[in-house]
Amino acid sequence: MRLAPLDPAYFIWFKLVFCFILPTIIPVLLWGEPLSNCIKALIFVRYTANLNFTWLVNSAAHLWGTKPYDRRIQPVENITVSLFAMGEGYHNYHHTFPWDYRAAEIGMMDRVSMITFLFALTNVSIDTYTLNNRKKIAHLLPLEII
Repeated sequence: MRLAPLDPAYFIWFKLVFCFILPTIIPVLLWGEPLSNCIKALIFVRYTANLNFTWLVNSAAHLWGTKPYDRRIQPVENITVSLFAMGEGYHNYHHTFPWDYRAAEIGMMDRVSMITFLFALTNVSIDTYTLNNRKKIAHLLPLEII
């Protein structure tokens, strides 16, 4: 999947605004929260916890589970990780078929695939393919299962 050209040029600015600046300023302006609390809680604790959770998910999806698609590679299918991490536990499928925009064979069962599908329908993402036909997903039904 390729995103529309707007994304690469402004990624750092979007990340700064939506990950750090807005979450810090909104509680101060709307609820009167002290700025120091917002900086500590939202920037340091939330961001650090988010990064560690992401690394945990990636580690678990490479260590514990089954390998139904390619037994020669390390990534595995881990249903527990998939339930808690929006479908990211289907790593064996993802690494075996990297061009498929979906995280798993089950298609639209995870939220990330649904969002990507909607982005493709509205031309926000381009060159989005699936395993079975490698056509743009605008030609697919929303709940297709292969």
